[in-house]
Amino acid sequence: REDGAHSLLAHLGWSDRFPVVVGRETAAAMKPAADPALYALDKLALTPAVAAFIGDTGEDMQCGRAAGIPTIVGVTVIRSDAQLRDAGATHIAASLDEVASALLPNGTAP
Repeated sequence: REDGAHSLLAHLGWSDRFPVVVGRETAAAMKPAADPALYALDKLALTPAVAAFIGDTGEDMQCGRAAGIPTIVGVTVIRSDAQLRDAGATHIAASLDEVASALLPNGTAP
């Protein structure tokens, strides 16, 4: 749910890093459908070609793939490398710090 995500982001001090939050009630269909990713991309005025999708479940990987996002990062918090790769991950990370190092220009989130 969006309200839970907003609460978590506020607790982490990350609210300003996520201008769009997509919950179960936001998009027309839930993951693994592409709808949540495409909704966020539309709100950010971005195309799938310039996006990366980060998640920790098979449904996350499938959603990114269905949306046509070329970089899909599986974070091994609750699923194994193999499970995430089988579901469509193009890259694997053990933490969000690893994701930041791989995707952000200076390797750290602002």
